[in-house]
Amino acid sequence: MEIWKAAIQKNIEETLVALEVCDTKLEADLKVGDKIHFPYINALSAQAYTPGTVITAQAFTAVDDSIDVNTFKVVPFYVDNVYEMQSNQDYAAHVAQDAGYQLRQDIDATALANVSSGILFGESNASGEAGTYTTGTSATVTALASTSGDIDDYFVSAREWLRKMNVTEDGDWVAVMRPEIMSDIELLAIGSGYKIADATLQNGYAGDFLGFHCYVSNNMTEGHMYLGKRGAIKVVLQKEPGMEIKDVSDQLGKNFLVSDVWGTGVLVNDAKRFFNVLITS
Repeated sequence: MEIWKAAIQKNIEETLVALEVCDTKLEADLKVGDKIHFPYINALSAQAYTPGTVITAQAFTAVDDSIDVNTFKVVPFYVDNVYEMQSNQDYAAHVAQDAGYQLRQDIDATALANVSSGILFGESNASGEAGTYTTGTSATVTALASTSGDIDDYFVSAREWLRKMNVTEDGDWVAVMRPEIMSDIELLAIGSGYKIADATLQNGYAGDFLGFHCYVSNNMTEGHMYLGKRGAIKVVLQKEPGMEIKDVSDQLGKNFLVSDVWGTGVLVNDAKRFFNVLITS
């Protein structure tokens, strides 16, 4: 007689951080439809006035900005009643849990890939001076080489540039990085007094470093780091992961369909509020 353990082994799962650092408030406005519009206008300017002269009014146009909610994902699986009767296992519950995780994993990876919409930040290859950190294009900016000896310089320089760009500091600046970059921060933190979280990460949060709330994720695009305002990336969950159970007419089991509907993107003005840091370790 074969004996089955009462519990199923837990799968290895990545820590998901996107819903911690992205803005999800737009989903409240999208009850139906597949696109949410968020227009913007270009900033006006102050003009000199000469008494007695005609004033020419500035023209402005509301420009459409939007996020498509057109990602439909499903994790289908079939569970035969015989399996559960013979093994004393609730396979459906365990597989449904894993299916829900897989859907959220997909959201996490896609949302964090939006780091590419931010302003490029790295080392200047225009000046030729080592240690000159700047913003620009791929033609003028190269990747930073992260080590425990210089990671603090990069964060300090990024703070300076964010201030130059008038990105407000409301205690909501975040950094989302891959584990190897976080390791450089942790090595620097040893004996330096920086506040680094204990071994247990909470939703990817690893502690604070030079004014940034740091999050660690394997889903961050390799060679990149997000530095800037929390919520600049939008995630619209029109339908959170949910499950439907359907009978199968010619089999003893049931089909389980775990699905969601969502969209993610970066609005024009939000793209000015964070850096796409080119960085390797």
